[in-house]
Order: sequence, then C-alpha cells, then structure tokens
Amino acid sequence: MKKMTRGTAVGASLALLAVIGGLAFVITAAQSTDVTPPPGWVVDKAKAVAEAYGDPHPSSIQWAQLPASEAAPLLGLTPGEAGAEYSRQVVVLVMQGTFEKKKARVPADAAKKGNPKGQWVVVNFDAVTHTGTDSYIGTIPVATTGLGFQEMTKF
Repeated sequence: MKKMTRGTAVGASLALLAVIGGLAFVITAAQSTDVTPPPGWVVDKAKAVAEAYGDPHPSSIQWAQLPASEAAPLLGLTPGEAGAEYSRQVVVLVMQGTFEKKKARVPADAAKKGNPKGQWVVVNFDAVTHTGTDSYIGTIPVATTGLGFQEMTKF
C-alpha cells in the first residue's frame, strides 16, 4: 500500500472541499426563489376579490402576468375565447379558500341553484387598465405550474 504524501493529502482535501462547496451552492440555488412582489394595485384587487367572494383570508393566493390567451384555460375558456386582443397582458389571481359569490350574474337556470360556491377563484385583470375581464369560481383545482405564478405572501 502506498503512503500518501503531504502534497497528495492537501490536494485531496482541497478537491473534497471544492466538491462540498459546489454541492452547497447547487442546493442553495435550487432552494432560493426569486419572488417579485406584486404591484400595489394587484394586492388591493386581491383583497377586494377575497372579500367579495366571502373569504377575506384565503389559504393561498397566487398571481402572474400572462397573455390573455395563456390565462384563458385557467378560467375554463379556450385561447380564442380570450377576446379579440388575445395577446394583451392580464394579471391573474388564483385563490384557494372557501368562496361564495353573492350577487353573482348567472344564467336564469343556474340562479335556481343558489350562489356559485367553490374552493377556487380565478380572476383576470387587464394589466393596463386594471379592470376585471373574466372570473371563475369552482371546485376543480387550478393548475398554475409552469406559468410563472408566484405566491402572494403579503396580503
């Protein structure tokens, strides 16, 4: 068996430290998330929507700015149903909680069933005018993975 020289031992130690340091960097980079806080008007809209839908403290609020065509499926629409300006930017709020929309505008046959209720609310706002464009309330979970949604942590 060969004896390790001092230079070999130092070299091996430095290599091991480099590997450990590299792993620590990779783990830290994987855990860090760049969170962009939403604009103030988006927070105000989120508060108003949560209140209007009967759950002023939803368990989760996510937001993203997307083209209307990408946001349409979150509302149960096709990209073509996003309107003539399907490329316009919208801010989408996705909330999870216990919701009931009072005074909702619904078709006459649906009105007999009572107010719409659900665990999910999705609302689009025009990114320029800040006016609401579409909304959804229901029990089907809304998939936001891969669309750039961020958790709204301050509400």
